[in-house]
Amino acid sequence: PNPASTETDLRFGLPADADVKIEMFDVSGRRVFEDVAPGMPRGWQTYRLDLSGMPVGSGVYFVRVSTAGTSRASRLVILR
Repeated sequence: PNPASTETDLRFGLPADADVKIEMFDVSGRRVFEDVAPGMPRGWQTYRLDLSGMPVGSGVYFVRVSTAGTSRASRLVILR
């Protein structure tokens, strides 16, 4: 869901097996989260982003999913 409070699912498609890097940035561009999901298979994938343990407050954030030279970013609103 967007806005989210405790968790949200990121859904993305992979054309081939790949390591996937997930990053989240605040509006000033500071990275507040980073994770690597190694060896994800090709096809549609879901990554559960657990916000409950993150030291972030309410606001607008940007989530970037990167793999093999390609990246996509989307906006995420967090309400605490």
